[in-house]
Amino acid sequence: MKHHLLPALLLSALLAGCVTNGTVQDSATSAAAQCNIAEGSDANSALLHDAKEGDAANVRCLLDAGADANAADGEGLTALMLAAGRGHTDIVQNLLDKGAQVGADKGDGFTALMGAAGNGRTDTVRLLLEKGAQVGAAYKDGSTALMAAAASGHTDTARLLLENGANVNAANDKGATALTIAALQGHADTVRLLLDKGAKVNAVVTKGKAAGRTALDIAQANGHTTIVKMLKAAGAKGAKRAKK
Repeated sequence: MKHHLLPALLLSALLAGCVTNGTVQDSATSAAAQCNIAEGSDANSALLHDAKEGDAANVRCLLDAGADANAADGEGLTALMLAAGRGHTDIVQNLLDKGAQVGADKGDGFTALMGAAGNGRTDTVRLLLEKGAQVGAAYKDGSTALMAAAASGHTDTARLLLENGANVNAANDKGATALTIAALQGHADTVRLLLDKGAKVNAVVTKGKAAGRTALDIAQANGHTTIVKMLKAAGAKGAKRAKK
């Protein structure tokens, strides 16, 4: 099957002087032809698909042939974000090596680090942090990677983020912290970690359905008895008592 070259590949060939009689030499064509690109698609689209699905070999092929390491889909999700969210650490490494922007967001603050953290991809989170991802970067509502990890109960990921400087008491625009989020979802191990790392046990949510409540109020309302005991042992109070 013959595959069309991206304009970026043509430009690369031109800059390299690989043009004869107005056509790109066979070397560039052969490079792209070695990759799997669905009929009617292009190299960047194939890169996005394969980064998400974990086809490391084809991602490497496409990048070597000149596909854009910072390619994004219609929603602004880059190949790096798609690979990070699925925990394809080898692909994340390859994309970064080829110039993918580690801190790029999709226009609303969402980053590869947040996607990896929210899905508990601890090894991927570690790599992104090593490559310069900002641990405190926030989504448009103020949520951080730590909150994403806490919401899903990924305690090991949360621990890694905290060890790399995540603010345990950062709050989103509703005043919710990682602790109140973990308490809401019933993730006892994550609550224990956050308390051990200095989470403010009596922080009060300021907006939304949980407005005016502390982590203790939230845990009690949702029947998370283990967390209730844990919070009380740490000095937690209900919102009315916390204000006194």
